[in-house]
Amino acid sequence: MTPPGSARSAGAPSADPTPVEGPPPGTGAHTGAPPLVAPRVPTAFSPALAGAAEVVRLVRSLADSQGRDDLVEQLDRIRAQLAVESVPVLVVGGAGQGKSSVVNALVGAGVCAVGATDTTATPTVVSHALAYDGALVIDPAAAGRPEPLLRRVPFTEAVGLATQALNPDNAWGLRAIQLAVPSPALARGLTLIDTPPLRELWEPDGVRLLQAMSGVAAVVLVTSAGSELSSGELDLLRVASSLCHRLYVVVNGTNVFADWRSVVAANRSLLDRRGISAKVLAVAATPYWGDAGGVPPGPDAGMQALAAELDAAVVLDTEHQRISTALVEAFWAADRLRMRLWAEQSLITEDGPLDETTVLLRDAARHAQVLCGPTAHWHELLTQSVQQLRKDVEADLDADVAGLRADVDNVLLALEAGHDWPRLHLSLHTRFADRVLHTQRVRKLAMRALCRHVAEQFQADWSEIVASLDLASEAHALLDPRLDREVAALPRSLADLPRPPAGAASLPGDQSGVPLPTRARADYERWLSATETFLRNDTEATLTRVGEEMERRCQDRGIELQRTIVEVLTTLNVLRHLTPEVVLQRHEEIESDLAQLRTLDFQLKVAPPAG
Repeated sequence: MTPPGSARSAGAPSADPTPVEGPPPGTGAHTGAPPLVAPRVPTAFSPALAGAAEVVRLVRSLADSQGRDDLVEQLDRIRAQLAVESVPVLVVGGAGQGKSSVVNALVGAGVCAVGATDTTATPTVVSHALAYDGALVIDPAAAGRPEPLLRRVPFTEAVGLATQALNPDNAWGLRAIQLAVPSPALARGLTLIDTPPLRELWEPDGVRLLQAMSGVAAVVLVTSAGSELSSGELDLLRVASSLCHRLYVVVNGTNVFADWRSVVAANRSLLDRRGISAKVLAVAATPYWGDAGGVPPGPDAGMQALAAELDAAVVLDTEHQRISTALVEAFWAADRLRMRLWAEQSLITEDGPLDETTVLLRDAARHAQVLCGPTAHWHELLTQSVQQLRKDVEADLDADVAGLRADVDNVLLALEAGHDWPRLHLSLHTRFADRVLHTQRVRKLAMRALCRHVAEQFQADWSEIVASLDLASEAHALLDPRLDREVAALPRSLADLPRPPAGAASLPGDQSGVPLPTRARADYERWLSATETFLRNDTEATLTRVGEEMERRCQDRGIELQRTIVEVLTTLNVLRHLTPEVVLQRHEEIESDLAQLRTLDFQLKVAPPAG
């Protein structure tokens, strides 16, 4: 089998292979064992998401009955976003810890090769489908194309190319391998990402994993039950805690190491001392194959606990967050409808002249139009705040990088003086982790403060407009735009991230004849370069996303307010020419619609809260 760009062999994948429909043969250490033949889920489905979509459908029907095409379109988008989506979980760890075995046990199939000769060579993304299938994501540099190339291949071929045996040192230049498996464990969107063994966190390969962590739903570190967490593993967890709020430490090997309970207790103590919030689970990730095939996650109580944790605390919690966001948007749409109905109802029953109300509405509509534009106070504050925060963050990053460089120089001086290399190396590793953690936390606090200040200004501008309208006094949620909630990280896939440049790291035992300080300097310079690039790119992407999202939220609210006021004004003008019979009929229709909205309020209150 030959990588892209070289002569194709008979075993190389075809450009458009036929997908594998039946169960493929076992792989890796499981060769000959039957893969998943357990009851298959016919299609991805989530009861919680389906229930929320039904609530959104009810609001849509009310919007449609009032001729609000804009709200109908918005609610259709919200409802479509409540479909089952990928919930990525990144599985990381050192060599020989059992990452692939954990994935196989969770899925109930030998999808990831295991064993000393079948080390994972490239990230493997395992997700749900109706049949076994595979695909390769080839890096542009390897494919000779401007964009990554997605090539579908048979399942067994994709599994083979994930290993060092068939893809040594990732000679195929793959960003990721995608495997589709008809496993019930994955039916609600759980997507497991098996990664190559991690040796050094601050090498480009390790930093690439950090980039992916900023968008996954959870990070699972698999470690051995034979020893406590190493300094490097603790550093990885420290940084991961600033990028992803769900961390799990899976202590693998309870069936092999008799003293695993003391190791688990020691690990929990180490995590507490380092201030890392991560749940520790002890498992025996051995393959389990029943007469009917794979039964996920097998009979081990630890694996069952891990599967239940991923299902409830990761998949279900992610669903609840999506449901909460969708219902907040649906509630806003319902409030727009309620405001319109209340306003129209008050106008219908108004005995006095309508001229004063008309003037008020026209003034409010003009002010609402300004609220949507770049001259609005909130928009000016947002622009200025983003510019100032960018300058502050750049200055902080410059200081952090300078501090890291000083740490490296101090270690190199100590090496030249003959000090202990392993101790200095681990010390520097920890300093990198602490500085990155500090940078991430300070940036997150600054982003939250920015969102809060802009939201407060927007609410002040909004209140000034709404306070002048007696018609809107009953719309209780109008003064709570909920604009300051944190902007969520965008899902990141390793397939979207470029492969790092190749570079061999030095080891203390290298017999190259080059002095250790010289070799260490080259390694640490690579650490500095990769870490600085990560911090700057991640910070700029986050700042841009927060600014754009806050602008979108505020503008959408302003546009909606303006449209509602204009529609009420139009209704007022129409009422001048209606007969009493028509007015009475319209009054009854409003009462009916308001009754439906009261029913909707109840449904929203009993909906699952955010996690």
